[in-house]
Amino acid sequence: MLNAIVAALTQKLVDGGMKHPPIFYSANLDGGDDLNHQLYDEYRNSIHYEF
Repeated sequence: MLNAIVAALTQKLVDGGMKHPPIFYSANLDGGDDLNHQLYDEYRNSIHYEF
C-alpha cells in the first residue's frame, strides 16, 4: 500500500514538471548508490539519518 502511495505521488511530481523527484533509488540499480548520496547531500538538512 505504501509503495502505491509513493508511486502515485512521484507520478504527480513528474506530471507537474519535476524531472528528478527526490526519492531514494534502489542500490541494486546501476549508479543507485551514487544517486542516493547526491540526494542525501542535497537534502541533508531535512534527512534525519546518516549513510
